[in-house]
Amino acid sequence: MTIGVGIIGAGWWAEEHAKAVLALSGTRLVCFSSRSVEKLERFRELYGATGHGDYRRVLDSPEVDAVAIATGHDSHAAIALDALAAGKHVLLEKPMARNRAECAAIADAARRSRGRFMLGLTHHFIPGVMRARELIAAGETGPVVAGFCGCAVTWEQPRGRPRFYLDRSLGGGIWMTLGVHFVDRLLWLIDSEVVAARGRLSQRFHSAEEQQADDAATAALEFASGATGTVLLAGYRSSPTWIEMQIAGERAMLRLDAQGLALGRGGEWQPVPVEERNIMEIEWEAFAGALDGGGPMPISLEYALRVMNALFDVEASASAAASEGP
Repeated sequence: MTIGVGIIGAGWWAEEHAKAVLALSGTRLVCFSSRSVEKLERFRELYGATGHGDYRRVLDSPEVDAVAIATGHDSHAAIALDALAAGKHVLLEKPMARNRAECAAIADAARRSRGRFMLGLTHHFIPGVMRARELIAAGETGPVVAGFCGCAVTWEQPRGRPRFYLDRSLGGGIWMTLGVHFVDRLLWLIDSEVVAARGRLSQRFHSAEEQQADDAATAALEFASGATGTVLLAGYRSSPTWIEMQIAGERAMLRLDAQGLALGRGGEWQPVPVEERNIMEIEWEAFAGALDGGGPMPISLEYALRVMNALFDVEASASAAASEGP
């Protein structure tokens, strides 16, 4: 079965969806939408699909089986609710929504819809992370004791960075925008329920006039298994990109960084071969495969809610700590 796809949004990440859909044999790009005339013209020229100024036209198309929602975080809930009500399968970009109430509304709609739902947690499809999961599942590390994820990036508003990234009321801030990825990594690799979450979110690198959201975050997660997880994020004015993950097991460690994946055991680090592929193609292949075969979604609705609840719990902890003062 070939799955007809509509893309809601026409920004840079919507383009990554389009490239993946066009690259796979089991998916076909039918149409897309954007409120920007300029983006409509550019996207149409690049990807050859029909463009609409109103996303509801995408949902009305009988040729569209599934939609990718790649719009501002503040519009996720409304569009996802409409798409699920229309019976479309939905691949919704992270974060799921701005708050618990919006996430709950999406979840309720997903449970009622004849369409199926998946949250686009792309780090689930990074080959190095996938291989780390396989090694942990095979017992190479032993039970996980602790995990760490760190990321530093330039968090300015260069050309192409949407304004909603910089406004928490629109679902922005470095914690909601990037923290979701690393909470996902820890939950997936440690594979246990979060029983406690706390953190500090702050605005350390930019003024309140420049943005209305956090640009620095430190979070600590405790898991039912007894494992712990830490996430460190820094959104500098200008910074080389740094992303590193460390997983400590009882018998060995895993490290994933710019040099690749390595297993630490016996007093040395051993490189782990990883077959590199485009993560969006892997994601769409997995999503479309579940739709075609009727199997479980690669990322379940309940798992997506666990990730979002951990994010919101850290925010609540940070807000409570800030109100208490130093």
